[in-house]
Amino acid sequence: MAIEIISPSNTSGEYIRKFNLYLEAGVREYWIVSPEDKIIQINHFEEGKYLSVIHKAGTLLPVSILEGLSISLNGIFGPLIPQAAVRPTDT
Repeated sequence: MAIEIISPSNTSGEYIRKFNLYLEAGVREYWIVSPEDKIIQINHFEEGKYLSVIHKAGTLLPVSILEGLSISLNGIFGPLIPQAAVRPTDT
């Protein structure tokens, strides 16, 4: 599994080059995370074929190569909380 977090300076040529490198290397999943657009494109490779799906914030995303693991995209794209604002709860 490979996960790439992109920036506005990334080019489409970079995606194609990396896509082909990951495919040749046998990577089964290649995620492209766009923080600016709040989307994740998942490329799933299997037996010489691939499936590409785009997911938006608000989605609970199953990780197909790790059975039982799901990731909330709200957790990824949600607002950042400054560490100083996080306080332990009183027990």
